[in-house]
Amino acid sequence: MERKGKATILYLAQLGLLLAVVVVLQYIGNFIPVVAGINLTLIPIVVGAALLGPTGGLILGLACGLMTLFTPMAQGIMSYSPLMALLICFGKTGLAGFAAGWFYRWIAKKNRHIGIITASVATPIINTGLFVLGCSLLVDYFIGNPDAGFGTVAAGTSVGAFMGMICVMIAPNFIIEFLANAIASTAIYQVVKVVEKRIKK
Repeated sequence: MERKGKATILYLAQLGLLLAVVVVLQYIGNFIPVVAGINLTLIPIVVGAALLGPTGGLILGLACGLMTLFTPMAQGIMSYSPLMALLICFGKTGLAGFAAGWFYRWIAKKNRHIGIITASVATPIINTGLFVLGCSLLVDYFIGNPDAGFGTVAAGTSVGAFMGMICVMIAPNFIIEFLANAIASTAIYQVVKVVEKRIKK
């Protein structure tokens, strides 16, 4: 019973620390002047997903989503469709965090390093993919509102042109996030390995 209590306290301590990191990094990322902002929280989300499991990854992803809800683009979507704003902001990082934990738990049974790499590269793919999907469901909103996040280039464009524009404008963000996670995967693995060893002591 005592061991279980210590494990719970350790879990909550790790979750609290990672939540703080996610909030700070997302706050900073919100001010990076690129479309949708650079998501700096994906690395700590992967760390949390590996250490705390899919549920931990989900909680960290939802915390990131809460922070993105205060960005100008999200606020604009909120005024147009609160439901879509919530689904996009919470869904993309929440599901990315949950998936990272699931991928790691599944693959780590055979190879933990490969599990971390898979979780690291899958997270930005899921995050960006769900964001693009959400934007594709709001084509009329973005085309009709030049200040909604994609600028005046979106005003009056066709659906096809808008979708192409989304991919082109979001691609730099995705590339940065993908490379950052891929490069950091080895460091993430070392962090997870050290923490797991200390937990077992």
